[in-house]
Amino acid sequence: ALRALPDAVARNRRHYGGLVVHLGFAVGAIAVTTSWVYQLTSEVTLQRGQQTTFVGTTLRYQGERVLRQPQRTVLVADVAIVRDGRAAGWLVPSLNLYPASSDPIGTPSIRIGAFKDLYSSVLDISADGSRATFRFFLNPGVLWLWIGGAVMVLGGLLAVWPGRRPSRRAVPAEVSARELAEVV
Repeated sequence: ALRALPDAVARNRRHYGGLVVHLGFAVGAIAVTTSWVYQLTSEVTLQRGQQTTFVGTTLRYQGERVLRQPQRTVLVADVAIVRDGRAAGWLVPSLNLYPASSDPIGTPSIRIGAFKDLYSSVLDISADGSRATFRFFLNPGVLWLWIGGAVMVLGGLLAVWPGRRPSRRAVPAEVSARELAEVV
């Protein structure tokens, strides 16, 4: 009974590979739909030490750090994730300031989860770092989009994987061409 499925798959790889690809496509389609329909966005300005609640998660702006690098200056905003009064992680979005550019370039921070991803971008930081403006995004189902893609790749590999070649039986020398034609 345990060998029945592998034997069936081995006999008809293209069929089962196609089914697996379709399963992966369905997972990906559900993930895209979920991400599109249930995504949430919030833009908020916080003072140092101030917090906001976004989709049941408390986010507290802890302050700004400045990292000086040879090619740029990075303004990092530290945001503590608080759940049930305890620290549950960090978001560290940043703004990159380049000497040749007048506009800062943001680098988002992502907290990845099995069913939802929390993104944070800093839009502006005051000169003294006492205030920052953030955009928070909640995108559910993103991980499942990648899982669906991986399942499709596996199904495609299964479909194109070469099967076992049928064994050729030796034809006895005494068989005539006419008898061979009747068998085939």
